[in-house]
Amino acid sequence: MGVKQYSMTGQQVNQILWVGEHAAAWGGDRAADDRAISALAIVALESVDAALAYLAAGHQVDGMVLNLADLATAGTAGLAQLGLLQAQAPAVPIIVLVYPDQAALGLEAVWAGADDYLIWGPAAADLDRALDCALARRRRPRSQPTPGVRAANDRGDRVQPDAERQVTEALLMTRLRQQTALLTSAERVGNMGSWALDLGTNHLVWSAGTYRLFGLRPEDPIESFERFIERVLPEDRPELLHNHAQVDTLRGILEVNYRIRRPDGEIRWLSDRGNIEVDAAGQPCRQLGMVIDITAQKLAEATLRASEERFRLVSKATNDAIWDWDITANVTWRGEGYKTLFGYRDQDLENSVEWWSCRLHPDDRDRLLASIQTALAGDATSWTGEYRFRCRDGRYAYVMDRGYVIRNGQGQAIRMIGGMLNLTEQKNLEAQLLQSQKMEAIGQLTGGVAHDFNNLLTVILGNAELLVELLDTQPRLRSLADMISGAAQRGADLTQRLLVFARRQILDPKPVDVNQLIDHMDALLRRVLGEQVEVRCSYDADLGLALVDASQLESALLNLCLNARDAMDGVGCLTLTTTQTCISSTGGDPQGSLYPGDYVVVTVADNGVGMGPELLSQVFEPFFTTKAKGKGTGLGLSMVYGFVRQSNGYVSLDSEPGVGTTVRLYLPRCRDRPTPPPERRGDPAIVPPGGDNYPGGLELILLVEDNTLVRDYAQQQLESLGYRVLAAENGPAALELLHQWPDIDLLFTDVITPGSLISERLFRIATGE
Repeated sequence: MGVKQYSMTGQQVNQILWVGEHAAAWGGDRAADDRAISALAIVALESVDAALAYLAAGHQVDGMVLNLADLATAGTAGLAQLGLLQAQAPAVPIIVLVYPDQAALGLEAVWAGADDYLIWGPAAADLDRALDCALARRRRPRSQPTPGVRAANDRGDRVQPDAERQVTEALLMTRLRQQTALLTSAERVGNMGSWALDLGTNHLVWSAGTYRLFGLRPEDPIESFERFIERVLPEDRPELLHNHAQVDTLRGILEVNYRIRRPDGEIRWLSDRGNIEVDAAGQPCRQLGMVIDITAQKLAEATLRASEERFRLVSKATNDAIWDWDITANVTWRGEGYKTLFGYRDQDLENSVEWWSCRLHPDDRDRLLASIQTALAGDATSWTGEYRFRCRDGRYAYVMDRGYVIRNGQGQAIRMIGGMLNLTEQKNLEAQLLQSQKMEAIGQLTGGVAHDFNNLLTVILGNAELLVELLDTQPRLRSLADMISGAAQRGADLTQRLLVFARRQILDPKPVDVNQLIDHMDALLRRVLGEQVEVRCSYDADLGLALVDASQLESALLNLCLNARDAMDGVGCLTLTTTQTCISSTGGDPQGSLYPGDYVVVTVADNGVGMGPELLSQVFEPFFTTKAKGKGTGLGLSMVYGFVRQSNGYVSLDSEPGVGTTVRLYLPRCRDRPTPPPERRGDPAIVPPGGDNYPGGLELILLVEDNTLVRDYAQQQLESLGYRVLAAENGPAALELLHQWPDIDLLFTDVITPGSLISERLFRIATGE
């Protein structure tokens, strides 16, 4: 192994130790006029061992060049040889040489302790500059004696280095190399990098990891803040530019997230965290920081936001109150449905299960909590329950709650997700339908009983009247007949009321001016209500006309006013109001038969004792009354209900204890003018039964009645007047008699006759129409 030393000129030279192959490329083969290396004396050694021996012999050098370009010393082995040279001469700067495709190796060598790296080629000027920079960092010029490399045999003007100091320096350099290697590995594993910015010169230095994050090569250095900001997306630059412009006023740790576009077009998210250092005068002099790739985190956050938005939209689309119960932590998340369905605000909602359980109806709480515990304790994957849940305004809503149970590997319930569906409207509609069906059934039953009872009373009342006439000369017996007649009449009145409720009365609906009708009733109302009841009337001037039976409407209003007087105990204020309204849908009809259209609304309101909700569902039932025993029949509101329903309207009743009751009658509105009543020319004379003014006759009458007692009674009455009578119990029998007796003069029949023939049809057959 030979040692070659090259001196380009006769002037004082600087000793450079070349370690590695191809030394001639930097030595004697150079042209003599290459001024860049004219002040360099290169000592070329083929191996690291030779270099270590050369230094151990006490030779003084100003710097070393370690050739890592050849395969023999590349990679980990090359870095290890670098460490040996640093240990032998820790104060001597070392510059490594690599091929163009080994820039990463050059950077790793720098992080391991080399002062710089150069790319293989004819670049002697770079070597000169790199050596100057390396010596400047050590604060000494070229050719200054280098500590630790003095010749051991130089006894005159050289001092033997202290062996203990050399060992200490070698250990420190070894630790520095280890820490540098750890930092390089950490950057690679953590997908991060580091940087330093000199605020005075605006010189920016990046680590190999930073270049890797930006997709750049170290041989294309980013040496200024302006070159760095070009890589950042324009929309993310303002915050970085602001921080850079205000660096003199900023202190401490600065954090900012931004996006970059790599040379291949890929966009990555980076998180930058830097610290501002100050000099002895307290002025900012340098920024040091680290940068980490957070693209995966940002993608996860975007995915999570999309999932949460999807969950929120699903929650709104289902119109449910969505909840998510973490059973292990006993924490519950609640969705927007709690606000839209139950009226709660954000500040009202709590994440505890107790917040929900304390709002359960007392009658439902124990049952519901037990069912949930049973589902969780077993192996159920779902749970369903119906209960009443208290809204923010204190009302209870009917809800159906459904939950899905999530279990861990051991089968324990750890989470439950579900939603509450508000069934209040559905339950109300079901209750209204049941109430309507109940009222319809009661009406049919009542109507049937009243009809049959009325037939019996017809016979009793008719015969009682005959007895009164026949017993005219026997006062004692006549008084008994009068009592029978009076009792029968009261029974007939009662059955008439029941028939009104059952909507089987015969109505004569005509266009009626309701304002005028109430106004004409004013004097009657004030007289029957008493002086201590104040009557107030408010009329809609554009009310229009209602299509109703006027006499039945008067009776209904009188019934309502008398009920109001009793509710106020004879003292209070009664208000009658007329308005008009248009119903566009049947959703608000509690009786299930309100048709869209225009209606006249008559309102009767009092400030009496009122009623609670438990009584409102029964007020229209026959014989139901809140009055004391003997003070009411319980048929007043039933008659009003039956009359209005038969008139194709409906009735609403609102009441609150201590406030009063309001009844509204919705009557069909029409636009025809009322038909004026015929002019009366005097009341007809009242002729007593059996008097001479009842003329008889010999005409033939066809009597059609299905009830035997009524038929026999009517036949006797007609025959007593001299008429000839043919009796039929149903339509087909009457039709047969019509064919047999073509000279029938009169058809006397019930409105509805058994046998599928109503009286109107029978009349057309009889008259040949």
